[in-house]
Amino acid sequence: ETLGKVRTVAFDKTGTLTVGKPQVTDILAAEGTDEDVLGKAAAVEHGSSHPLGLAIIAAAGARGIVAPQSFEASAVPGKAVIARLEEGWVSVGSPRYASESNLLAGSLKESVERLESEGKTVVIVAAKDRALGLIALRDEPREDAADGIARIKSLGLRALMLTGDNRRTGEAIARRLGLEVQAELLPDAKLRVIAELKTLGPVAMVGDGINDAPAMA
Repeated sequence: ETLGKVRTVAFDKTGTLTVGKPQVTDILAAEGTDEDVLGKAAAVEHGSSHPLGLAIIAAAGARGIVAPQSFEASAVPGKAVIARLEEGWVSVGSPRYASESNLLAGSLKESVERLESEGKTVVIVAAKDRALGLIALRDEPREDAADGIARIKSLGLRALMLTGDNRRTGEAIARRLGLEVQAELLPDAKLRVIAELKTLGPVAMVGDGINDAPAMA
């Protein structure tokens, strides 16, 4: 009965509208080699269950890279994973997180913008006071996602993607699937968007993962 009253269907991106198995497509070192950047990122992501973290670990393994040992790993939901390596603290986070720490500028920033416009998700690998490089990943849309969105819209419902990913990547995926998008949303921001949508009528939220828990509660 409640579903029959729904006016808006909001979707998470990763693992919901996309396959949820991103692949590393690009590595760009700002310091050291590409292998150094990927190895440090894999060390930080050790033990991660997040699709991006798993993809980074798999990419390092496929290249025969032995990741250095990491300690005291912790997550900043929607922003970064941080861990201590022997040489010091290293983070793997969103470009927005790196920008907030004044670590994103020049040619690296230009590369981020280019890769994001291609629909790729970019993470910045950084030490405490400098960016070490970037890793770009692509997560392909599910084969039936576009058809599913079209069917929802044919029922007169609004289809909306809510993602913590950057605006350029979100818009590129949304164009392929034919739905609206609100991007760069932290978990609490997703909750606020859902609350605003509810003022217009019942809302269905489809997602998984820790970043969607508040919005789905």
